[in-house]
Amino acid sequence: ESYETFVKLDKKEQMVGAMNNIGNAYSDMGDNQKAREYFDRAIALSKELGRTPGFDPLNNLGNIYFYQKDFPMALSHYERSLQIALNENNFRDQAYAFANIGSVHLELKSYDSAEVYFEKARSIASDLRENPILKQVYQGISTIAFDEGSFKRAYETRLLYDKVKDYVYNEESSRKLAR
Repeated sequence: ESYETFVKLDKKEQMVGAMNNIGNAYSDMGDNQKAREYFDRAIALSKELGRTPGFDPLNNLGNIYFYQKDFPMALSHYERSLQIALNENNFRDQAYAFANIGSVHLELKSYDSAEVYFEKARSIASDLRENPILKQVYQGISTIAFDEGSFKRAYETRLLYDKVKDYVYNEESSRKLAR
């Protein structure tokens, strides 16, 4: 409904955000084709407006490619979203992009690169107290440590993951209860 309202009002910048949200809804429902269409449309409209495509549609498109195991395309979109976050000095988005790039390198078994990106994400996310990002980071670092046979480090990092995961779960539960 918001998208249709923005179309009627010719509010193109708001249309970009609405298309991104519609893409997220389709992605959550498992319709990646429709999600990609909306993310692509959001990116195209941003370009038409003379703006750099926003972080969110690029990052979300990267997520779709990641879950489809098209890691080169995922990495390309995450790196573009990181560049936008760096240019805008948006530290939260930088942390998300670093964590996502780390996850791609983890899937590719490029552990050294994954660790570098996870550490960059961890540093920023810790300062910002962005627990969902820390959850992804600690899970990734724990996996790396385990795969490399560093079981003590894997265990210690897994404890950090569990702590942050519980916090995120409790936070989400509180929001749902409030609604």
